[in-house]
Formats: sequence, C-alpha cells, structure tokens
Amino acid sequence: MRYLTRRAVTRLLIVVLALCSTLAASGCAAFEIPYKSEPVEGIVSIETDPCTEQDLLQVDVNSCRVCTSLENCYTDSQMGFLYTEAIRYLQNSGDEIGKAAHEIVWRYAPNGWTLDSSCVSDDNFGDEEFSYCASESGVVVGETALRDFYRSAGGDVIVYLGLAHEVGHHIIFNNGIDESNTRAELIELGADCMMGIAFNRAAQLGRLEQNDMPQYDSTFGIISFEGVSTDIHGTPSERRAASELGRRTQAIDTCLAVAKGVHPPY
Repeated sequence: MRYLTRRAVTRLLIVVLALCSTLAASGCAAFEIPYKSEPVEGIVSIETDPCTEQDLLQVDVNSCRVCTSLENCYTDSQMGFLYTEAIRYLQNSGDEIGKAAHEIVWRYAPNGWTLDSSCVSDDNFGDEEFSYCASESGVVVGETALRDFYRSAGGDVIVYLGLAHEVGHHIIFNNGIDESNTRAELIELGADCMMGIAFNRAAQLGRLEQNDMPQYDSTFGIISFEGVSTDIHGTPSERRAASELGRRTQAIDTCLAVAKGVHPPY
C-alpha cells in the first residue's frame, strides 16, 4: 500500500503531551508510543517517521530509510512504525471508519510487554494480541502478532485489514450491538464486512499496489481458524463473503445488519 503524502515533522515529547492535553476535549485519543522504556501517552496523529524522530523513539540511526510503500519496508525491530503508519491510513480515510479510528484508544505491546486491561481475566494483554476491548474503547496490537501478520502472505494488506476489523468492532459496539442481543459469530462477520469497506476505500484513494489484491485474497485463510471448535470467527469463505459484502455496498448500515443477524453475511 502506498504512503500518504508525508510531512517531515520533528516534535519533542513534551510538546506532544501538551497538545494532546489541549485537544482532549475534542476527542484526542490516547496512544502508546513504541520503543520507549515505559508507555507514554501522546496523540495518534503524531508523525512517527523513523528518519525524523529517531531520538524520541530510540531507533538505531542505521535503520533510517525513506519508504515509498508499506510493503517490505519495516524490519522486525521497526514494527512500531508500521503500527503507527497503518493507523494513520485508517484515520485519514475520510469516511466513517476513519472517524471511528480517531475515537479508539490505541495501545501497542512490544515484545515481552504486558498491558493492563479490564477485558482479560488475567488483567493484561501481551505481545501476541490483536484485540478490541469494548469497556476501554481500545485496541491492543502486540508486536509479535503484528510481525507475524506482516511477514505472512497477507503482507501490509493483512495489517491494514486487521486494524479495520477492530475498528469495525468499535462501530458495532457503539451502535448497541453486543453478545447480549446477537451471536458472537455474527459480530465477527459484521466486523469483517467493515474490513471490506476499508479496503475499497483504500482503492478509491489510490493507495493500492499491484500485489495488494493477491494479499487480500490470502488474508482470509490466514486470519481464520477453521476446525477450531472454540473459535467464534467464520470460515475463510464466510469471512471473505462478509468482506466482499462491505466492498460491494460500502454501507456501514449493512455491516451492522449482518452483526444483528438481520442481513445475511454475503
């Protein structure tokens, strides 16, 4: 996926924190900057180019590079930059998914880290998580999970779609749909429908590259757990059908209807 137009902006952390405080009343979201020794809260819209903020983010100077694509750009030690760039893609999509992506509290768990959360029984998320937490309006992305997705046949597309899926959960929950009034499997397919909307929007904005469609096709086999009795996600064919519904209709209401069980997920 192609980069958005980039502005080389270097900001001191204290300025970031001050700006977030100023913007809090207008929906400034919490964001944990990767590669710091402790989680630091800032704003999602901060520019996190490895060539302009290597001191702030403690990145090796030899890793500084200028990328024209998300694909094959980031090394295993640079997953935090992929994370911030993919989030920015979603936030700048100019649609309802982009708006919702600004509302989310994004949290990043580097390798070996755990983050406190009210959504898990042991009170923490680890580096293998890729999850939405409704009670916190938050998404936790673990470095290990992110790296495994990025190195898979799904490449940068699977990362983008995975984040869009979690944003879909946020939209669904905020529309009063949860496991008290529908099945968990339908909620998952509704979020897959949102993935399709996000992918089609990326195409409309001219962000897709030649290999992105094959990666889209590969994604559904990678993110599905067919044959696992405890899994609430659909089969690869069911998940693709739901995503294609979103691509075809570009309608949030249709995806919500899938989650409610009043529209078939295809």
